[in-house]
Amino acid sequence: DRATRALEDEVNSWSDLKGREDVLASALAVDDVIVVRAGEVVAVDAIVVDGTSSLGVQHLTGEAAPIRVGPGMQALSGSICLDGALLLRVKRPAAESTVQRLSALASSASASRPPVVTFLDALSTRWSYFVLVSTAALAFLPPLFGLLDGKTALYKSLLWLTTASPCALAISTPLVYLSALSVAASRGVLIKGAKTL
Repeated sequence: DRATRALEDEVNSWSDLKGREDVLASALAVDDVIVVRAGEVVAVDAIVVDGTSSLGVQHLTGEAAPIRVGPGMQALSGSICLDGALLLRVKRPAAESTVQRLSALASSASASRPPVVTFLDALSTRWSYFVLVSTAALAFLPPLFGLLDGKTALYKSLLWLTTASPCALAISTPLVYLSALSVAASRGVLIKGAKTL
């Protein structure tokens, strides 16, 4: 959200850097120079001007191993500077950064969910409450009225909880759509989103 911007117009190395100010990432413009120290997050997509560091990108790419960067290399927004410090030149404004594009893709994906998935999610939520209440009733009411002993009632209530759980219903629908998409892709048919299915 925030970045440290160099106050000078032309900064090509650490020796050129004299003054700096903390600013919001949204206030940065292309070609601004920023400083990122160990433990800080790279606020915008940028190119390394000076310095070397390992960047943690596991939440962006899924890759657990940090990436070593140096002058001329790219630093993606959202990367975490693990050691050292970097002098970076802004490549894109914050609104067009990698993190913002990933956020837009995630929003788009959730908005394009098939109607049956949305319906089953809502149904699963309501069904879950019913299953929990009925499980508690099956565990406590029969022994209370002397119909079953406590051990048998607990066993039967856990059996009900296992068989009536909405997990299979909630998981099966997205898996069917993913399976259909992968089969279509293996046959050369590209489908944009499961809503088309």
